[in-house]
Amino acid sequence: MNTKAVERKYYLDWLRVLAISTVFLYHSMRFFNLDDWHVKNPLTYPLIQNVIDFLDLWMMPFIFLISGASLFFALRKGSPGKFIADKVFRLFVPLVVCMFTHGMLQVYLEHISHGLFSGTVIEFLPHYFTGIYGIDNGNFALVGMHLWYLAILFLFSVLCLPLLWWLRRGKGVNGMQKMTNLLAKPGLVVLMILPFTAISILGMERGIFGYSLGAYLFFLVVGFVLASNDKLMSSIEKLRWVWLAIALIASVIFMRNDEMRDSAAWFLCLTFLGFGMRYLNKKSSLL
Repeated sequence: MNTKAVERKYYLDWLRVLAISTVFLYHSMRFFNLDDWHVKNPLTYPLIQNVIDFLDLWMMPFIFLISGASLFFALRKGSPGKFIADKVFRLFVPLVVCMFTHGMLQVYLEHISHGLFSGTVIEFLPHYFTGIYGIDNGNFALVGMHLWYLAILFLFSVLCLPLLWWLRRGKGVNGMQKMTNLLAKPGLVVLMILPFTAISILGMERGIFGYSLGAYLFFLVVGFVLASNDKLMSSIEKLRWVWLAIALIASVIFMRNDEMRDSAAWFLCLTFLGFGMRYLNKKSSLL
């Protein structure tokens, strides 16, 4: 029996914390950018809009990438049933709680600030259950408003479980190992952008935060695949400065040309992974 202790990837924990903190900062700035939102400040600022555009570029793809890597380790032990039960308690339960608490409050504040309703939150409560938010002027936050990520991640985790289980503990292990060993050769990890680009070329409509559900699914699966091979992750870490240089160039071009969006997002994700592995793989009380 192999009794070797499995080392925890603390850099994944750190990157998740930092990414979610960025989401908090992002939403705090949405009061002040140029686009409409649930609640807006009377004064808006073009500079804030530029920051928002940059965060839109990589924020959610990176979070799904980290989530995919976490799923790889979540399938390390236990049965599929235990895996699904874990996702129910970690993702679905908080989502349902939000539907009837924070989600309702957010819809109410939007209606008040946009002149769509006049009255107290108690008076608004019956109207909240009229239709689904985002569909024909409905109000009920079926996907939890800002917690839509939990809904999508829960669905992805359940629907992709057969594939992920096959890759993690089934006959697909050898195939994934051969593929990732090839991608671990210096620089070849950039080839993983090709399916991402294909998703865009095929015309899949971009939805939430500028990306389609297909794009988010891609990042989830890629995160899972990357986490399966230490050699591949080490290769990403070694080339972190290269990824950073390419990411900065692509991001600058993206601010003027949307066609560079996919490349900038991918190289930013590689950059964060590389520097995270190098400097954040530490346990601490702060974490």
